[in-house]
Amino acid sequence: MAVQDEPRFRELAAAFVEECRRRGVRLDQAAAEGVLTSQLSLYSSRAHVSEVEVLARYFDDGWPRRFAALFVRCDGGSGRRTVEPDRAFGLDNACSLLTALALAVELAVASGGHADRDECDLAIASAAVCVAEFGVAVRSRCSPDVVLPGAAVRFAREVLDVAAERAAAGTWQRCWCSEPLHEHDDLRAVVEQLQVDLLLLH
Repeated sequence: MAVQDEPRFRELAAAFVEECRRRGVRLDQAAAEGVLTSQLSLYSSRAHVSEVEVLARYFDDGWPRRFAALFVRCDGGSGRRTVEPDRAFGLDNACSLLTALALAVELAVASGGHADRDECDLAIASAAVCVAEFGVAVRSRCSPDVVLPGAAVRFAREVLDVAAERAAAGTWQRCWCSEPLHEHDDLRAVVEQLQVDLLLLH
């Protein structure tokens, strides 16, 4: 049975439609099912298990809320997404993106206790998928360039965009404590580096 035939799949897609509606984005059931299918396919390919198993093990009742927080942030309110083509990067730029994703994870992990926990958790999970995809692309390359899957490029852009914006606003920080900012917590250089790395993805 295809994963789209699972009652759980339709329930999560319907809940995702509602979460997007609450955030001001109109999305129909078919579009929501397309988004969920792409997510399941990506995780399935990395975990080497079926999409049905991914749905059962990793997509809980909180997925619609968590993913809507990032989807609406990056969707522009249209309710539509274009297919991202695969992209070729030089090895140095691919490694820069890996470093930037690691920095985004560091910020999200340190900020989970005082910022939007759902957004932090989703950024961590999405960045982890990106890092895995990027690592496979680096190891398996047959030319000087690294060809990155379009879906991973899109996820990386979204994660780094959110990380740069939240760090610039002071919502995400590198320090775990709640004390006033220490000297090492000046995020201006971090934000500037994330913004530079984001240019590679546009």
